[in-house]
Amino acid sequence: MTMNMENLDLQKIYDEREAWVDDWFEKYKQRVTLFVELIKNESKWSEEDLYYLIQAQDNNIANNGQWGTIYNTDKNPEFDNIKEKWDTELLPIISDIVRNEDIRMDQYDKIKEIIFSCCSKKKKIAVNRIIAAFLPNKITTTVNEEDFFYVENNLKERLTDYKPTNNYNWIEGNKYFTKYCNEKVKFDDPWQCSIFNWILREYFKWEEQQIRMIVDEKNKKNEYMETYKTLLLNNHNLILTGAPGTGKTYLAKQIAQKMIFDEVKEKMNDEEQKQFNEQCGFVQFHPSYDYTDFVEGLRPTPPNKDGNVGFERKDGEFKVFCKKALLRSDSNETDIFNGINDNPKVWKVSLSGTGDNDIRKYCKENDCIRIDWKEYGNVEDFSEYDFKESEVAKDFRSRGLAVGEKILKSFQNEMEIGDIVVSCFSEKETDAIGIITGDYEYIEEWANDYPRCRKVRWIWKGTPNDIIGLNNNKKLTLSTIYKLDIDPITIKDYINKISGYSDSKKEERKFVFIIDEINRGEINKIFGELFFSIDPGYRGEKGRVQTQYQNMVEDGDAFKKGFFVPENVYIIGTMNDIDRSVESMDFAFRRRFAFKEVTAKETQTMLDSDDAWKDETGVSQKPENNVIDEIKARMNSLNAAIEEIEGLSSAYHIGASYFLKLANYKGKNDSYNYDELWIYHLEGLLREYLRGMPNAEDNIIKLHNAYNKGNSDNKSVDVTENESTANSGQSGE
Repeated sequence: MTMNMENLDLQKIYDEREAWVDDWFEKYKQRVTLFVELIKNESKWSEEDLYYLIQAQDNNIANNGQWGTIYNTDKNPEFDNIKEKWDTELLPIISDIVRNEDIRMDQYDKIKEIIFSCCSKKKKIAVNRIIAAFLPNKITTTVNEEDFFYVENNLKERLTDYKPTNNYNWIEGNKYFTKYCNEKVKFDDPWQCSIFNWILREYFKWEEQQIRMIVDEKNKKNEYMETYKTLLLNNHNLILTGAPGTGKTYLAKQIAQKMIFDEVKEKMNDEEQKQFNEQCGFVQFHPSYDYTDFVEGLRPTPPNKDGNVGFERKDGEFKVFCKKALLRSDSNETDIFNGINDNPKVWKVSLSGTGDNDIRKYCKENDCIRIDWKEYGNVEDFSEYDFKESEVAKDFRSRGLAVGEKILKSFQNEMEIGDIVVSCFSEKETDAIGIITGDYEYIEEWANDYPRCRKVRWIWKGTPNDIIGLNNNKKLTLSTIYKLDIDPITIKDYINKISGYSDSKKEERKFVFIIDEINRGEINKIFGELFFSIDPGYRGEKGRVQTQYQNMVEDGDAFKKGFFVPENVYIIGTMNDIDRSVESMDFAFRRRFAFKEVTAKETQTMLDSDDAWKDETGVSQKPENNVIDEIKARMNSLNAAIEEIEGLSSAYHIGASYFLKLANYKGKNDSYNYDELWIYHLEGLLREYLRGMPNAEDNIIKLHNAYNKGNSDNKSVDVTENESTANSGQSGE
């Protein structure tokens, strides 16, 4: 059976019923047939017949156990009491029920009254069992009313058209159930409807158990991840060490999810995936990776029109990430910079000059900015437009006016979505600040009246406010648009101040930067002076450092005064602690990180995750549970054997990631080739472990036997030296 919490398919539950049900049904059918025939033929009931109807613990109709048992002892002659009333009081009522193939409530109440008078306690289960023996396909074998109503409540909750009219009336509830199920399910035998209620009970109980298991596993996983989250929060820097393939990278991403969402998502929706991609950075170190890639460096610019190539300073991946964490530190609910780009510029824009005017009013009301320069028309490709020779430019120059080339290029090409615009109200004041949300547009219907437009999300609008202090005490000029020497963080602080927004209301976002294979890079060369700023004790501006290219950092850059790692940035590194490259990590680096070993056993649970088995198209190739169990058995057996070899330890275990490759070796008959997994992925790594050791070949055979010992038959597959595994010369991962 498979759990489905959204739809309840009764036919499917019946079709997937356990085999024992059919065996039991045949016994049930024989017993009911016998009892009904005795009534129809008006036969004399023997002592044995009455015993199986009334007292037998298992009469193949319903268990008459627990407090429903009919006793017959010297001190409690219940069975004898009922026998005495059988012919005179009970049999006439039951005969009428069998003839009509139905039971009325007054008949049911009378049978209860008679049975209760014969017993020391009110044994309703015994009464219901007797009724069920004579009305197949009308009354179910679920004679314990608590069990019956448990099924009924589940059906009412899960099926919109299941609406019994008499709530918690066992007789009427049984009639409704059998009628409903006969309409919905194609039973092999109509009488199977009577035992179907018990099948549903078993299904719902199984389903509840699966839900409990999922909840327990989720709680266990959350507790497990909470440990890692606390470790990272307390130390800011964490390195996950362990044997190859233990899923350290996978675990690092789960920890990042726990930091970002406070839970590990089974599956992220589009919005969550977007948020995760924004707040989680990822790089993989390698021998060629350097400071230029990580922090900043000089990069060639595209050739100019003369074919000359220049160089410009570019931020590295970690610096870009830190800038993003600094600018977008607030939660989605409170982030005024929501929608800002990774390296925002701050632009001053004049909306039809200064002071109040119609264009300014229109822009603020319609979330946009508009500029004029209508004389140039719609210039789309500046490479084909010669400003110097244009008639418009000649006319402007003859009147002593500025040519619009720089302004148009800035507005159309250089201004980017996610940049910040400051509306100039006067030479000292601004009346609105916004974030660019749209590309450049030329509105034909405005051709003679400020036709150039960009969409803007105003993050602050209000009474004109002094901005001179932010702009290095420089007044704003009348030029239509130009970059200000103000960094975005200053703008953010300014808006928070003038809008009266309280910092205490903010919830800070956490940004996680994952460095995979951190030991494979030349650490000192990559981090440079960042050894100081990544120290947990020097997070934030107190850890500000002057980078190697600090003098080339542009005005308005968030790190113009020096680089620092924001307090909301957390670093997770991963490394295989048996790699020889680990030796290059000096103590100065090690003391800045907390180290946590990730064992193969600990991360074996990744094999149970659909997400871990996804292929390059995003489709999960996860095998059936019995295959997962076999993988775990083989993995545990192999790792136990590894520890028995002198010179090896748990640090040399084979992690679950290697076994995910089994999905590549699935045959046409849906079977998996474990031999190919061994040959192409495991044996070479193990030979690398054993290189130079005595008895290496004997140990390979020993490990292969251990690997096969965990097979589904739980039998060892002996491999002799002459039958040694294929690719014996293979090495490396």
